[in-house]
Amino acid sequence: MAGVARSLPSSAITVESFPENKRVSPDIPDRFFERRMFTDGLLSLPDGKQLPYWGFEDPVNAAGVKAFPSPLIRMREGETSQVRLELRKQNAAAKSAVACNAADGMRYSTFDTQMYQWKPRASGTWLYQSHTSSPHDFEMGLYGLLVVDPAPDAAGRPLAFRNGPSYDTEKIWVLDDVDPNWHDASRHENGLGSVTAEQIFDPKYFLVNGVANTQTLHHADVAVTARAGEKVLIRLLNASFSIVKITLEHFHGSIVSVDGTAIDTQANPWASWIPLIPDRPLIMATGSRHDLLIDLDPLKNPAVAGKPYRIVFEFLDLARRSLRNATSPNAL
Repeated sequence: MAGVARSLPSSAITVESFPENKRVSPDIPDRFFERRMFTDGLLSLPDGKQLPYWGFEDPVNAAGVKAFPSPLIRMREGETSQVRLELRKQNAAAKSAVACNAADGMRYSTFDTQMYQWKPRASGTWLYQSHTSSPHDFEMGLYGLLVVDPAPDAAGRPLAFRNGPSYDTEKIWVLDDVDPNWHDASRHENGLGSVTAEQIFDPKYFLVNGVANTQTLHHADVAVTARAGEKVLIRLLNASFSIVKITLEHFHGSIVSVDGTAIDTQANPWASWIPLIPDRPLIMATGSRHDLLIDLDPLKNPAVAGKPYRIVFEFLDLARRSLRNATSPNAL
């Protein structure tokens, strides 16, 4: 299977925030993460242009790697997790403070560091993002996926959610659209929220996991490779400012979780998974997450070995009632 950005084609997690120098908890966390904001990322696009972007790097496990989108945070249901977050102070007030403190001989940090600690009570697919100037920061890349896993089953197999179905192969797809004008460095001089209402969002590039649509079909970061008989779990995040229409070319499947909330048929026998039917589109709004389960049992989903099957993404402008990526180069 491969994801193609076609050219014709929150549930929230409540956390506690503490200053860095305050003791967070007498307990040693089960999992610890660090994220450090950067503002000097450059993404190479197929037309040769360089797109400036921001994000959160992992200074412990991947120092200096400026991933787009930001690296996944993954934790276990019921375990205490702690995140150390360093945010760069980019606004005009911070610049002024730097100048004044330098003149007075005082030390000033360009980072604001906070510690977050919580114990996730439910597994699911979540989103972490900046809320300083949400639309602009989100477009610039200050977001990432947060996955909470349940304990595995008795055989050690990963589960989509507690007491839910097991899976063999997992893929994460983060969908994004990019307006290069919103990434223009000259617009950032007055702080994070410098994009005005007059600067209408008009995306020119369409990405899956940071990969442009002309390269997604066989790209290792996007394409799914699985064997007959396996179950594939796809975690989808719509990080674009478009309504995205997603169409499976061949496979039947099910939506087993929406916005971090599992469709738990054992706990709620009156509920049922949402069916995915070939050529019948799934619609996702900005910020939404869907977990898709595809069973490659040959009796349910017969497939030809070695043949690529497509999943097509169409980015819709709801206000203009148009397809934003209608003239974008096609990978097919």
